[in-house]
Amino acid sequence: ELTALSGGALDVFDTAGSGDWKAASATVRDMEAAWDTVRGGNVPRLIEPRMEEALRVLARTVRSRQAAAARGAAIQAARSSFDLQLPYRPAAEIDLARMDLWAAQLLVDEAAGVAGGVGADAFALDYVRDRIRAAVDARYLTRINTELGTIQVALVDEDLALAAAAAERLRRTLAELQP
Repeated sequence: ELTALSGGALDVFDTAGSGDWKAASATVRDMEAAWDTVRGGNVPRLIEPRMEEALRVLARTVRSRQAAAARGAAIQAARSSFDLQLPYRPAAEIDLARMDLWAAQLLVDEAAGVAGGVGADAFALDYVRDRIRAAVDARYLTRINTELGTIQVALVDEDLALAAAAAERLRRTLAELQP
């Protein structure tokens, strides 16, 4: 159920971006069913309301076919689901997943034209990279650092499209690292 929540959220991020609302709606229903099972267990009291709200917002934005809002809500749902997974998975795996979410957030902020948001996302990406540095093979770390460097240069040049292209490449690299 925990991986159904995080995987479902990432699926909704993609399907909302492509406008496949039927698939997004079905995935949200699956996520709600998974959450019903999870919340019957031992859910940390600080995470439960965040997950509840994230799923509520996700369902509402998918129903109303608000692509940007649904993508943002999907990221929030994924963040909460990864928080729930932390006791059961290595911290480096969760941090790699969080890095992917920050790259996804950068794409949302770039699409909205929010330069400050893209800058904040870049900062978060650098911060998480520092946490995963020892757990990642050198050739992947080089690829990650290359894309983060491109994002930084893009910010200096005020080229949000270049930052988004680097974030897309970063997400592909991170996908190769996920177990």
